[in-house]
Amino acid sequence: MHKLKFILKTILGMDYKTMLAKARVVHERTRKLTLFILIDMIFCGIRYGAGYMDYTVLEFYRLNKAQRDTYMTRGRSNQLVRALNNRAYWHFFEDKTEFLTRFSAYLNRAWINLKTADEQAFEAFCEGRERMMVKPVDGDGGKGVERILLADYPDKKALYRKLMDNNQTLCEEYVVQHPALSAIYPDSVNTLRIVSVVREDGGVDITRCLIRIGAGGVVDNISRGGMAALIDSKTGEIVKPAHDKNGNTHYVHPITGAPIVGAVIPMFDEVLKMVTRAAKEVPQVRYCAWDVAVCESGPVFIEGNQYPGHEIQQLPPHNENHTGIWPIYKQYLGINP
Repeated sequence: MHKLKFILKTILGMDYKTMLAKARVVHERTRKLTLFILIDMIFCGIRYGAGYMDYTVLEFYRLNKAQRDTYMTRGRSNQLVRALNNRAYWHFFEDKTEFLTRFSAYLNRAWINLKTADEQAFEAFCEGRERMMVKPVDGDGGKGVERILLADYPDKKALYRKLMDNNQTLCEEYVVQHPALSAIYPDSVNTLRIVSVVREDGGVDITRCLIRIGAGGVVDNISRGGMAALIDSKTGEIVKPAHDKNGNTHYVHPITGAPIVGAVIPMFDEVLKMVTRAAKEVPQVRYCAWDVAVCESGPVFIEGNQYPGHEIQQLPPHNENHTGIWPIYKQYLGINP
């Protein structure tokens, strides 16, 4: 029933203009007929719960039926989140200020919410700082995230009003990442995306580990021009190349020339311990993706996600033998392999 509702909702709410545009992108990559691609997209939506973004980003057009069935699609991701994450507790993750409050022990940085702070409090927060990060309290995908150099704004009251007008009401102390990660790309904080599931027995499984890397901007989100590479969850070594939203694969950073594959994440054991501990803080939300910055003093959380992205966990160059991650996750739903 849920699958049927998802299909009907998707059909009614589909952006057919974007779907056609994605079909044309696939046509350029494969030279297959656009009409054939559109028909195949619809088939994958019905059979696997895959949206046109799944079809394009996960390169379903290169996969056979058996391979496609191993991928966690948008529909299957919804199924997993619905089963493991109690919606009544999503607010701890959806509202960034609630996350920062609930997980304050894992932050090691100051922050201020302009929705509850006046101009004088904001001026006091800026005092002695060279830069800070600002963002909406309820944004995602890196939307509205900006690095502010405070020397560019001598009038802090004017900056306060600008941020309020832009809905960039969450201001955070700038996180200085570990030199080993700056060596890959220095202009963004290159965060780790660690995905966890709390089992029914209370234990925690780490199911996927990635690093997101900036590539020309100050954020590392793939949707904002960044890229993601796969990390070995036991050793902390980057074992698969970075992949961006345009389908490009990078073994070395395209701007800095620094090696990506083979780099080792510093203090990775501490990262996993922190995530394992934090995953139990809100036990009603069992399936989470944690964005972690690694500093010289240790790992800290940037944010948590109660609706983990499924595409970033199975980008094409990260999957052995064109096998997706659905076999990993369906066990938590009681579905036999």
